[in-house]
Parts: sequence; structure tokens; C-alpha cells
Amino acid sequence: MLHIGIAMKKINIRTARVEGFAGEIPATSLKDGKPQHSVRAAVLSIILLGQASLALTRTAAAADADTTSGDNGAPVEVVVTATRSAEKITDVPASVSVVSAAAIADTPAQTLDDVLRTVPGINLPFASSADVHPTSSNTSMRGLSGNRALVLLDGIPINDAFFGYVQWNRISMENVDRVEVVRGGDSTLWGDHAMGGVINVITRAPTEDEFAVDLSGGSFNTYRADLYGAYVLSDAASFSLDSNYNRSEGFQQYPPGTRLEVSRPTQPSSYNLNMNGDFKPWSGLTAGVKVSFNDFDQSPLNEIVSENHQQIWSFSGNATQALDYDMSVSLLGFYNNSHFWTANAGTPTGAITGDVEYIQNQHTTPVHDEGGSLVFSQNVSDWFKSYSVGVDLHEISGQDAAANYEDTLGLAPVYLRTDVGRGTQTFLGAFARAGLEPIEHLNIDLAARYQKFKNSDGYDGTPGGLGVIPDRSEGSFDPRLAAKYAFSSEFALRAAAYKAFNAPTLDELYRTYSTLTGTFRSSALLTPETLKGGEVGFDAGSGPVTAQVTAFYNKIDNLITSRSLTPAEVPAGFEFGSVNINAGSARSEGIETAVQWKVTPDLAATFSYTYADSVITSNPYDLTSVGAQLANVPRNMFAAQLSYTGPHDWRFYLDGRYVTQTFGDNDHTLIYPAHFVMDASTSYPIYRKVEAYLDIQNLLARKYIGLNDGGSPEQWGTPFSVMVGVRAKFN
Repeated sequence: MLHIGIAMKKINIRTARVEGFAGEIPATSLKDGKPQHSVRAAVLSIILLGQASLALTRTAAAADADTTSGDNGAPVEVVVTATRSAEKITDVPASVSVVSAAAIADTPAQTLDDVLRTVPGINLPFASSADVHPTSSNTSMRGLSGNRALVLLDGIPINDAFFGYVQWNRISMENVDRVEVVRGGDSTLWGDHAMGGVINVITRAPTEDEFAVDLSGGSFNTYRADLYGAYVLSDAASFSLDSNYNRSEGFQQYPPGTRLEVSRPTQPSSYNLNMNGDFKPWSGLTAGVKVSFNDFDQSPLNEIVSENHQQIWSFSGNATQALDYDMSVSLLGFYNNSHFWTANAGTPTGAITGDVEYIQNQHTTPVHDEGGSLVFSQNVSDWFKSYSVGVDLHEISGQDAAANYEDTLGLAPVYLRTDVGRGTQTFLGAFARAGLEPIEHLNIDLAARYQKFKNSDGYDGTPGGLGVIPDRSEGSFDPRLAAKYAFSSEFALRAAAYKAFNAPTLDELYRTYSTLTGTFRSSALLTPETLKGGEVGFDAGSGPVTAQVTAFYNKIDNLITSRSLTPAEVPAGFEFGSVNINAGSARSEGIETAVQWKVTPDLAATFSYTYADSVITSNPYDLTSVGAQLANVPRNMFAAQLSYTGPHDWRFYLDGRYVTQTFGDNDHTLIYPAHFVMDASTSYPIYRKVEAYLDIQNLLARKYIGLNDGGSPEQWGTPFSVMVGVRAKFN
């Protein structure tokens, strides 16, 4: 993605690093299975230039982006995601939550999604991402269901470029400085996927020489190891390296009575390697580079021959130059190379389902994902605070090749055919933003984007497929208006109105999945979903208590879903099938509430409640779904956390969440009963800078359904499990 944007504040070190991405545009295409380079040369030039000392914004001064001083001299938290510039959180006219590194360390979790599932407005599967098929690891916000939220890692999108899901195991939790969550349609600033909001994971920047190690092990032969090292060569250069490994033999997810002869626990493992260089070669310039590798391997439950495996190489660079007259220019470039392999099982003809199996299809999905941005910004005056203008480019090219086999009991599998689907998506966007304070205590944020996206090089080589698909281009104009007025230091009122879009993924456009008897078809005719929405809320605080309450309303048109094929549409050799379509509309409305109470200097409590009334309002192909709550969106969710710091820095943390009945499909045939889960952790310094800790998930050993997708029997969520570990940090 070539991002040319203008950000509104003189960006300091950390700000520049997260400010670069605004939309999505593919850069490499695959023709006949071979990559064709277009934007890549330009992007790699940016990265190489960054390696020379122009790149990602992470230097020793980066910590200055975290806080600034308020009117009374007290520190005020600074966030960057809501406006793509460094702003005091008290001034931001948006619904924002920040999850700190300390909160992440205290939360019993193996992956970051388990930390975020209690944040108001975020919708995640009830099972951990390590225990579900990667393509089921959906992330949405504000009751929009599916993959309708943008997830960033240091400002770079990590939604899977082909499928749209989030591979949460790519993120090493020990390397996270904070997570900024911005709720509400934000395509204006960030482009595709940001229909429900944005989750930006910001990693820490080295400020001194450091070595840290985190080792743990526990239930189900689960092991985790993380090594982190930082070296500050001088004020002009610093380097860091993080290596993380997780492995588990897993637990049996199928309840008794549904287990088959081939049933077994899901066994996930992941490995991450992150290398960073941060530079400040001359006054006013901050830059850096990052190289990352992720390997995820999963043996899915109930299918001995099945396997999911993904490898991702990521390269990025970013540079920010401060100019005269309080101006700055920032440049970002990134390139991702992903390979996803999945082998799916079938039952041989004549066998009893679950007694024996064979590999019925094998999918290979190579994807190239690249882009960048250029952002210019300036601070102007007291009332015209700042403005930014910019452009961004993102290009995604991918192919899915599925080898299909047939098996007769006792005989070797017979090769049938290879189904191929491929295409390229290109997103080119331009945006402008202005921050105003026309009167004291009133902050107004105006922004608009024009997004151009193109589907090209499309091919559907499946039974009944379209073959070569003509190129298509579309555009979207997405404005946003937000305002916040502080009546006093203890109460502020917010409001926002916005328009957003969500383009169909390459998976939805070109990837058809088949079994021996059924075919589930993609559709190159899909058009982007559009959203119009708004919110009103307030931020309040009095002494040790702070609160944030927001009411929202969103309406989606051109909703992407699927319908059943008619008998005449089912290709020869199949008995049934479905096809992706744009069908009707949906709306989500609700309330998000979060209260923080500092009971004593050592004891803090957080309470949150989310109500989401999310329904399909029109679908001529499935009248049963009209008026029903959207799949995988709970109508009510309550969460509470309690943290205590005792003598000698002993820490104790407890959290609980209650979710009302939810459904795994829009017709409400797949039920998730209401459930309550509680987790706990404690830690104690045992020697100088060495700390021991204990994490317990599902403290009350509650059995609850973590996944119910209709493709297999109901599956349990995480059972009672214990992890014991030690952390050491030397600097």
C-alpha cells in the first residue's frame, strides 16, 4: 500500500510509526501461479531506503508519544489511531479504549484475542484463535459480525490479505506496548476493513539496553518461550529482536457423545521472529525498519489427516521528517509474503463417518500484499489546530489452488481435479483531515476520503466457473464529522457521523470450496458493502471513578452473505451448493459502557457492558433471517476486572465475563447457550528483576460452547487450565 497521507500534528517518533496506513491496495498479481511485480519495486525501494536510515518510527524518544502534560501538570495519555496523529485522549472526539502492557501481562491468555474479548464493542469467537480453524478467526466490532474491523500492527494491516481473518498468533504479547481500540466506522482515515472500527497494536520501542526472557508451561503440555533483546548504539540508532514460541498438545473440544474414532485435540504451535532497527540520523528525522517471520501450524481436531499451516514474511519501513513552520512528512512502505496450506478430510465411500478418513482436498494459497503511504501534516493555530492530506496505495494478489481427491474404502485416493481461483485487488485512496477548536473546549474533527478500488486478473477455474473474469473498478466517498465539547474537566460530550465501506475479499470473490457432494461458490460479481452510521456519548470522571458511555447506530447496505443454489445452478457431479451474494441490508444499534474505579492506590476495578441489537433488515433470499440477530453477535455482554498490588509488588488479577445466548448462523439453528467464564492470575518478584507468575483460565471449570458453525459438532471453549512461568528483565 502506497500511503500518501497528511497527518495532523507534528508527529513524534512513535506517532510516525503508526501513522502510515490509510487504505488497501494490492501490488503484486499472480498470473499462471507466478507473481507479476508492479508496486513491489517501489515499495521495496522505500524499504531499502529506510534500511539506509529512513524507515519505521521507533526510537529512544518514542516514549514521549505515550504521555504529555495536562493543564495541572499531570500526565495525559496520548493516542494516535483515532486521528492518525498524536492527540491527547481527552481531546479525541471518538470512542477510544487503551489496553496497556501491564494489563496484557496480567491477563491469563495465550494469544492477544483472549485479552481483547472483554473490551467493549469487540466481537470475537468464544474459542481462542489457537483452537479454531484460521478462517474462522473473525474479528468485528459494534455488532457487525464477520470480518468487519481493521487490525493494525504498528499501523500496518494484519488482516489476512486473502481471507480477511486475523492471525492473532503473529503478535508477541511480551513485545506489545499498548493496544488502541477506536470504535465506529473509520474508513475515512484507514480505508478497507475499518467499517466497525480499528484495533492498533503498538509494539514497544527500545530506550535502553535490555534483555528479557519469559518462560512458562502448564496444562495440556502447553509451553511458551519469549526472548527479547534491545541494544541502544547511540542517540541515533537502536536495535531490538524478539523471538517467541508457543506449542500445545491441546484439549478435547468435542463433548462426550459426539466424539468419533478419529477425534483428537487441536494441536497448535506458532513461532515469531521480529527484528527492528530505529534511527535518527539527523535532526528532525526519525526512521526505522522491521523484518518479521511467523510460522503457524495446527492439527485440527477430529481429522487425523488434516492440517493447517501458514508462513508469513513481513518487511516494512517508515520515515518521518520534521520541517519548518511546524510541518512534517512521513513515508511508509510494507510488503508481506504469505503461504497458507490446508488439508481437509473426507470419509471414504462405504465407511462410517468418523471411523476412517482420507485427504479429500488440499488448498495452497500464496498471497503477495504490499503498499505504502505518504502523509503531510502541519500544526497551524489555536483554533485551526492542524490539518493533514495524503494518499495511500495497497495491492493484494493471491491464488487458491485446491487439489481434490476421491477415495473408495481400502483403495488409494484417486485424483479428480484442481480448482483454481485467483485475482488482484488494488486500492488507491486520497484523504484530508482538519482538526479545529473554534471555541475553547470544543474539538471538531473533519475528514473525507475518496477510495478507488479495482479487481483485476480474475480467474475462476472451478466446475461451473466463469473462467477469465473482466476487470472491474469502483469508487467510494467516505466523509466523517466528529466533535467533542468539554463542559468541565470532569464531563465531555461526544458525537460523530460517518460513512464507511468494506470491499469483498479475494476469498469471497474467487475461492470456491468443494466437497465430494457440495460446492460453495465465490462470486466475482460482489460489490463493496457500505455503511452509514453515527454515535453520541460522554466521558466523565470524578475523583477515582471514570466512565465512558456511547450509543451507536449503523446501517449496512449490499450486505455480503450467501444463498443456496437452485437445482438448475448446481454443477454436474454435485448434489447441493451455495454462492456468495450481496443481499439486502442490516443494522446494528446499541450501547457501550465502561467504568473504571480506583478503589485505593493498590486496588482497581473495571466494569463494562455492551448491548448490540444487530439484525438483518432485508434479505429476499432468506426471509427467515430477517429480523434475527446477526450470527456470532451476543446481544448482551458483561465484563469485570479486578487488580490488586500488594506488599513487595505482589499482584493479583481477576476477570469475569457473561455472555447471553448467541447464534452461529443468521437463521438461529446453531445455538451458543449463555455462559460465564472467570480467569485469574498472580505474580510475585522472587529475586531482584525475576518474577514468577501463575495464570488460570476458566477458574470455575465451566463448560461452554466455544464454536458452533454447523460444519461439525459443537465444540467446547477453553477448560480449566493452568500456566506457571517466570519472567526476568535485565537492563
